[in-house]
Amino acid sequence: MAANAEADESLRHIRAITRRLRDDLAGLPPSAWDAPTNCPPWRVRDLVAHVINGAESFRLNVERGVAGLPEPGQTEDERARRVQQLAAASPGELLAALDGATDDLEALYERLTADQFEAICYHRRGNRPARWYIQHRLAEVAFHHWDLQRSLGRPAALDTEVAAFLLPTLIESNLPRIYPHGPRGEGRFRLVADDSAASWLLIAGPERLEVRPGGDDADATITARPEVLALLVYGRADLAEEERQGRARVDGEGAIAARFHAIFPKP
Repeated sequence: MAANAEADESLRHIRAITRRLRDDLAGLPPSAWDAPTNCPPWRVRDLVAHVINGAESFRLNVERGVAGLPEPGQTEDERARRVQQLAAASPGELLAALDGATDDLEALYERLTADQFEAICYHRRGNRPARWYIQHRLAEVAFHHWDLQRSLGRPAALDTEVAAFLLPTLIESNLPRIYPHGPRGEGRFRLVADDSAASWLLIAGPERLEVRPGGDDADATITARPEVLALLVYGRADLAEEERQGRARVDGEGAIAARFHAIFPKP
């Protein structure tokens, strides 16, 4: 058990989703590993290599941060070479690497002390505490499992409980860090998680994004279930289509709402 309640919940979800991801991959015929995904130009094997390397890189960054070294432990070229090495491996080798990387990351978090969860660790878009990294890992496996399902032509769904758990991190922490690297824009958006008291006011400006939990006075309000909001924020769902299908409701200025995807970049 981890010494941080949120991290422990993240680990519980990571175990369950990674197990489902692994089971889906283990059932694929060899040819499917070279099939395209909805994350071009990645093939299935490239997507899996990215997920494995994510766990390896997160572990390295957290280990270094806990040791007082909040600088990168590998170059971008080194990380790219590792992904290429993994992508060239056999399906059996990839499954074993996924198991090993998952086990190693879990073991690291289960031995961290409460104080070490606050250690600042390297991230290319701004250093973060160790506790953030395990929630980001959960987001990575959850959304890439969704990507795999979609790529294989299967019904893809994000777990409601996982989405609701991740939304504060995705919206309050991740979006403001990603925003300056995207097209940016201007507008006030309120995101409301249906059947929940959770909501956020997003104030987009030319240089930065301000996020206020709760809040009102928005140009456009988007109300949807947590899993739909999470997919919208993560660039995996289209607002107009979700509204047509009755999975999202937009109130306020439609022209502002239509600019949602232009203003907020994918992770």
